[in-house]
Amino acid sequence: MAGDDLTTTWIHFNYYLNTRAIKSLAYGPGLLNEVKPGEPIEFIIVARNDLGENRTSGRDTFEVKITQCIPGEPSADDPDAKDQIIVIPNTIEDKDSGFYNVRYQVDDECTVNIEIKFLNDKDQMVQIRGSPFQASFRNTASSKDNQLIGTAMDKHIKRELDRLTNLMIDSKKELGTKDKDMKDVKVLLRIKEFVEET
Repeated sequence: MAGDDLTTTWIHFNYYLNTRAIKSLAYGPGLLNEVKPGEPIEFIIVARNDLGENRTSGRDTFEVKITQCIPGEPSADDPDAKDQIIVIPNTIEDKDSGFYNVRYQVDDECTVNIEIKFLNDKDQMVQIRGSPFQASFRNTASSKDNQLIGTAMDKHIKRELDRLTNLMIDSKKELGTKDKDMKDVKVLLRIKEFVEET
């Protein structure tokens, strides 16, 4: 090539589908309620492609903005006191595997808003699936709640499994047509509404 002799050398190559914000997700104690202030906390962003597959390489551009809103208190001097927005610093570590660790720390009891955006192939910052998130910090929480494999994650997973189990039970009950008058328009509309909600 480029004027040199032809060669029989060959090489494997891989190609990757682009990361999609709508398919990418985030999880971890840093996105949950009732975690401990005053200690580092983290969550993980998982970059995924159009097929919903986890990416296996890094170098995507994510932006995380964590804010705390302190309500303005009206006074005689300032009846229209504005809310104060505090931006909480964070770091994003690219694991070069499609996973990104985000770390931050909140020092006092509060609730924070977490926006996670991805720079797409049109050079637009768009929110990933589920963003924005909210996390709340309480002094009564345990330090173990802030760990990735800690008690907050364990409680959250159990609550979600219970919620999904109840949803499936309710869905089966609502969507089942046995013992329902299928000529009644109200019954049919309720089934249609439940399908849309699901």
